[in-house]
Amino acid sequence: MGLFRPTDNATLADILKMVILGAKRPIPSGIPSNLSAQGTWASGYANAAAQLKFSLFRNNLENV
Repeated sequence: MGLFRPTDNATLADILKMVILGAKRPIPSGIPSNLSAQGTWASGYANAAAQLKFSLFRNNLENV
């Protein structure tokens, strides 16, 4: 479980998680095709976004 820090900026990964959970989409496992999401806590959300054809992530993004 993550930490709630209301004064921190939301990262793209945070926003993506909110969107995917808000849309009640399943969170697939596996390695995402997006390099910046590989090996991060957001990898499942990146997979879900890829299935939905979202283009939020780019390679080498910070805070992902």
